[in-house]
Amino acid sequence: MNHSFSVEIATKYGMLEAILLEHLNFWIAKNKANETNFYDGLYWTYSSTKALSQLFPYVSQKSISRALHHLKDEGLIAFGNYNKSSYDRTMWYALTEKGDLVISGGDLHLSEGKMENPEKENQNSENVQPIPDISTYISTDKSIIENPTDSCPEPEEPAAEPEPEEPEPEEPSAELEPPFITLPLNTGEEHPVTAGDVEEYKELYPAVNIEQALRSMRGWLLSNPGRRKTARGIRRFINSWLSREQDRGGNMRAPVRAARSDLEAWANG
Repeated sequence: MNHSFSVEIATKYGMLEAILLEHLNFWIAKNKANETNFYDGLYWTYSSTKALSQLFPYVSQKSISRALHHLKDEGLIAFGNYNKSSYDRTMWYALTEKGDLVISGGDLHLSEGKMENPEKENQNSENVQPIPDISTYISTDKSIIENPTDSCPEPEEPAAEPEPEEPEPEEPSAELEPPFITLPLNTGEEHPVTAGDVEEYKELYPAVNIEQALRSMRGWLLSNPGRRKTARGIRRFINSWLSREQDRGGNMRAPVRAARSDLEAWANG
């Protein structure tokens, strides 16, 4: 699979930002054509940073997260959460009005608060048409960023394939990085919590010392083997625990030593 991007967008916002913007635009345009995933006046697509790091294996999950937040800070995309389950952390993305103008190609310069349409230069090399991704989640093909200056024969037109369908949000797949900590399950297996998960929990529960809270969870699960959770229930257990810590005012100054009744309530939550 080939990944391509607008050189003009990459020059202004960054190469990874340009690649991700092309990717999001493809799926948002598809959903708009099918009139699906329309919320609050915008069409959306969804994916986790972990899934995107598998689709774009030449960059790290943290780099993808930073690039997405950069696009948001620049006003090109919006973040949302329209998942059916409240504890599903899959992020949703939509193009803003500015993002639409940037994708259209004649709009990267601002003057006196208005978009301008400067004359494009080097049109044959500045904007490279992207080849649609086969899946928004996982691809085993080695991804290639095409260099517009490379000379190569015109590719043959591929045989017609079924139109790709956007998958339903799902639990993140197997970890791609060493875990910060693991939590024992009722099957004897260990559920990994990565550094990326820790960063997301910090954004969701800013008053909580996430690292210490996770250590406390592991200690409680080790001490109560009969109360351990399933692979599907462990994330709800984590979020319930952290939510209650947040409501109590957090534990940033010192680890909170909760009463036994509180711990059991978290475990049953």
